[in-house]
Amino acid sequence: MDMVTISSDHNNNNNNNVVYENYGFYDENPATKTGHHNESKSNCSSKQIAVKIRNVFLNYGNHQVLKGINMNVPVKQIYGLLGPSGCGKTSLLRCVVGIRKPDSGQITVYGQQPGTPESGIPGPGLGYTPQEVALFSDFTIAETFEYFGKLFHMNKKNISKRTEQLIELLNLPEKDRYINNLSGGQKRRVSLAVALIHSPPLLILDEPTVGVDPVLRKNIWDYLRMLTEKMNLTIIITTQYIEEARSADLVSFMRNGQLMAEKNPTILMEQLQLSTLESVFLHLCQSDSIDKQQNVFDMTIVVSDDSLPVIESTINPFKQPTFAFIDRIRALNWKNITGIRRNLSMLIIQFLMPSFQCLLNFTCLGPDPYDIPVAILNMDSPPILSGLFINNLNNITFRLIEFDDYDEAIKHVQNGFVWALLSFQSNYTRIMQLIANDDYDNAMNDGNENLRLPQINLHLDTTNYVITNTIQKELWITFNQTMAMATELFADTNRVQQNPFNYDYVYGMKSPKMSEFMAPGLISMAIFFAAMALTAITLVLERKDGIFERTLVAGVKTFEFIISQISTQLLVLAVQVLLSIITMLYIIDIDNQGSVLIIYLITLIQGMCGMALGLVVSAFSKNESQALALAMASFLPVSIISGIFWPVEAMPKYMKPISYFGPQTYALEAMRSVMSRGWNLTYPLVIYGILTPSIWFIMLIISASIGFHLISFN
Repeated sequence: MDMVTISSDHNNNNNNNVVYENYGFYDENPATKTGHHNESKSNCSSKQIAVKIRNVFLNYGNHQVLKGINMNVPVKQIYGLLGPSGCGKTSLLRCVVGIRKPDSGQITVYGQQPGTPESGIPGPGLGYTPQEVALFSDFTIAETFEYFGKLFHMNKKNISKRTEQLIELLNLPEKDRYINNLSGGQKRRVSLAVALIHSPPLLILDEPTVGVDPVLRKNIWDYLRMLTEKMNLTIIITTQYIEEARSADLVSFMRNGQLMAEKNPTILMEQLQLSTLESVFLHLCQSDSIDKQQNVFDMTIVVSDDSLPVIESTINPFKQPTFAFIDRIRALNWKNITGIRRNLSMLIIQFLMPSFQCLLNFTCLGPDPYDIPVAILNMDSPPILSGLFINNLNNITFRLIEFDDYDEAIKHVQNGFVWALLSFQSNYTRIMQLIANDDYDNAMNDGNENLRLPQINLHLDTTNYVITNTIQKELWITFNQTMAMATELFADTNRVQQNPFNYDYVYGMKSPKMSEFMAPGLISMAIFFAAMALTAITLVLERKDGIFERTLVAGVKTFEFIISQISTQLLVLAVQVLLSIITMLYIIDIDNQGSVLIIYLITLIQGMCGMALGLVVSAFSKNESQALALAMASFLPVSIISGIFWPVEAMPKYMKPISYFGPQTYALEAMRSVMSRGWNLTYPLVIYGILTPSIWFIMLIISASIGFHLISFN
């Protein structure tokens, strides 16, 4: 067990020491590891200061939150910071714990400035409980202690020993109980125990009694008093419930970012001749409103002997373990993996969700329409060529409905019962025969003006673009087939209308399908969205529950948090991509001419971009609703302009550069070229498809880091 020596810096070189058992601090000097709790406790005078705050100002934009705060927190005492919600208590504590830096002024904790490596703050230099319970509901008590113990660089032996001590000290349930099975009071005590797992010299509690019943509030204060007596702890507690702070050794009243008084609560009531702290606070507020320049009380703490000066206790500088950030990342990864293992059913859903989306997309999107109702009106007599044409129509694509009356047939089109009316004129076969035998001009010269050029009349409902194109394409194919068969009926085939094009397919197939075009986009969209949504929601929930803030106070840097999220989510993403590709290539049987490995790599990078975008979303979102709105606002435009559903070549000229600047466009073009053309890494487009989303991934990670640093705690 490592020891921390807290000494008193004084002009007279007073060597009184307070020794704390602290797993998070590493003091290699044997000379400082002397004494024990009982001996040192008697040497620590109440006038020694653990936390000193001088003239601290803090602004959030144009709003001034803290206005020249001066505060002294004595060692081994309970300091109550009182005031209504929004007065600046939490902002002040965030400055003390090192996750906010004041705009001006000075804060020292045991002689060290928070945020410096020597202070161990954020980190093992203090214990902290936010306003929320800030616990993982699907963890056991033992797993909760293990996670935070690892963040504080404790080994398993010390974590286990400390767990048993805290369970006995705070009367906690058995260590295998899950957090979500505990009562509200038990959760509060576990949250308090988490702050004590590494035996810190300073404990900070941000409104731990909010929303709890009076009995539980009293129990919390009883536990705090016990901790100061048994563990030599210095405690700072904020609360909105003014009257409960009678149990504190020292209280200060805060209003509109200013401290109005700082004294022992009993002395305050005696000086003002008031019976309650509520009355004291009301009196101070009224006096402050009358004259803000008047100092109602001096800001010097009450000590047992006023002749002795106030001195600041100091602590041995914190010695951070080598590669401490690796230990913290391992702890975060352990937490993430434990959470995943604890919810196996949700893990299976996460694995299968993109595959199911791909299966649904490939089944419903892309295939050509079929069973299209089409009206047929055949007035040809004899119906030789017209009948041949009708027989050649694709009976899968079309469902033919024959009519004898034109008005009735056209009414079916107008009423939406059929999509088209196909009608043949009365002498269609005869005219085609005359043309083939070179008799058409002679017939016209003989005065047969009714012999118009042969036409197939098509009355079409074009309100559905896909169905319209399908009908036109199938009719053109059928016409070419019919004309080819007509060569056996007519002697001179050169006079019969035929397809003038001779096709040579360099890439692709004779009859390309829309599903082949959409497949890369659909799998990319499913993976991108799944990774983004999972990352964004997970981090937003941790922020909402106070877990993220507590983790940062434990010393975790934002980049460490991001690395841990990427490393663990990447495992899930790798399986999602594998299952989705299996679904696309081997279950749906989408044609592929290229390397499956390249397809996997491009899709994986797309998922990583989605994951990074999820981190950005979570950095700028305070709750699930904001995360969902921001995710949709970012995901849909990126998907639409990337050419998932429609070729980029069809976009307006001013949109094309924007499209190719996006993270998905080149990747989709590259994946299509690999699958349909069989291209490999020797083609520049495939390289672009890998490099472009990789660059976007890096930019999004940087944006997320900046967002967490600048916005998360405003």
